[in-house]
Amino acid sequence: MIHELEDTPRRVVALATDYEDGTYLKPHAHRRSQFLYSMQGMMEVETSAGKWLVLPYRGVWIPAGEIHSVMMLNASTRSLYIDTTEEMIRGDICEVVTVSPLLHSLLLEAVKLPRLYDLSGREGALVTLLLHEVHLAKSLPFYTPLPSHLGLLSLCQAFIQNPTITSSPLEWAKKLNRSPRTFTRFFQTELGMTFSEWRQHVVLMSALIRLGKKEPITTIALTLGYESPSAFSVMFKKALGTSPSEFIK
Repeated sequence: MIHELEDTPRRVVALATDYEDGTYLKPHAHRRSQFLYSMQGMMEVETSAGKWLVLPYRGVWIPAGEIHSVMMLNASTRSLYIDTTEEMIRGDICEVVTVSPLLHSLLLEAVKLPRLYDLSGREGALVTLLLHEVHLAKSLPFYTPLPSHLGLLSLCQAFIQNPTITSSPLEWAKKLNRSPRTFTRFFQTELGMTFSEWRQHVVLMSALIRLGKKEPITTIALTLGYESPSAFSVMFKKALGTSPSEFIK
């Protein structure tokens, strides 16, 4: 169905889809660039470069040809498939972005348009404004980089599945048969951040997913290796500027 939509002789094609919790879209690519918006629930988008967490009322930009998979966490989505052969609109890498109230409203209207919408008048103007808003959407730091080194990649992927703030770089260095100093340099070269920065980022992304599933804050804190809910809350507020309870609201 998507390939049929991509053949539509219009620059933008919009689609609304509701997914059951846990729906997994296997690695695939589109001929058009995609702007995927989460109206409800969350999404995890993964490419060979890393993973992106898409919270409700956020969107993710996926350039044309980028092989990606998506885990849907009770998500209701609105997608734009945009022909970017002449103009990219955004960059050539994936990124999570904010969705303004105006962009939200435009996305809701876009999925109501006929496939061969009128290029003049209201319909054409709506699509033009929609593209402007996608271009201007602010990027968000909900990206978890992954390394190219296979041994380190394996450790990173295992950690993402079961993150804990108590994980030690000494343990990782030993598993890769490297000295602590060599591992520190190696890790930062591969991922562009220190081990502690990456570890906390992964823990935070896991916390956001668990909060989205309405798990108790105490359970989340202890599962992620924090000694107390208060210690977890301090980290959370420092990173996002809001407490876990405020985030849930």
